[in-house]
Amino acid sequence: MTPTRRLGLACVATLLLAVTTACSDDDSSDLCATLDSLDAAMVDVDDDTTIDQDVLARLEAETGNVRTDLEEIRAEASDDYTTQTDAVEQALEKLTSSLDAAGTSPTAAARAEVGTAAEALDQAVDDLDDALDGTC
Repeated sequence: MTPTRRLGLACVATLLLAVTTACSDDDSSDLCATLDSLDAAMVDVDDDTTIDQDVLARLEAETGNVRTDLEEIRAEASDDYTTQTDAVEQALEKLTSSLDAAGTSPTAAARAEVGTAAEALDQAVDDLDDALDGTC
C-alpha cells in the first residue's frame, strides 16, 4: 500500500469517526441535557413543605427556567412527545396562576393551591422524563 493510499484511508477513517461521533452526540444529547436541566429546575414541594414567602419566591424564579427548558425540549423532541410537553405546559400555567393568586392574596387556601400545582408540575415533568427514557 502506497503512503498516499494509507493517508487517504486514514482520512476516510477519521472522517467516519467524526461523523459517527457527531451523530451520537446530536439532538438526543441536547434533548437529554435540557431534560436534566428541567429536572434540576424543579423545586421539591411535598406534604411537609411549608408554602411561605421563600418557597413562593423560589417557585416564581424557577418557573422561568422551567418555561425556557420546556421550549427547548419542544424544539428538540419529536412530535411523539406532544402530549407530555403539553401536560408540562398546562401544569406550568396552573402553577404560574396559583403563584400570582398567592402573591395577591396569601391565604392558606391560595398557598395550598400552589403546593398542589407544584406537585402536578413535578408529576408532568416525571411523565415527560419517563416518555423520553428510551432517548436519554
